[in-house]
Amino acid sequence: MKILFGLLAVSLFVGCSTTAPRVNTSGATATINQPDYNARYQFGPDSMPKAGVPRGEVIKMPPFTNSTVFPGTVRDWWIYVPKQYDANKPA
Repeated sequence: MKILFGLLAVSLFVGCSTTAPRVNTSGATATINQPDYNARYQFGPDSMPKAGVPRGEVIKMPPFTNSTVFPGTVRDWWIYVPKQYDANKPA
């Protein structure tokens, strides 16, 4: 039992981080562990249109206004319909 407790104590101690947090030395005003709200997502090559790939359609739907979780809110939403979609065939 003492061995099991000793192993548990060592594993907890080893799992704890004793390193100091990184400090920003670049002179920028960013705070450690804070999101950069000015960052922009960069699309990769898989996000670009490709020849020979059918292009679907993005359809704007009527506003969603009957939320029971957040009453009184309105949400705009869209749905993507792939080009090869056929309403007569089950999904």
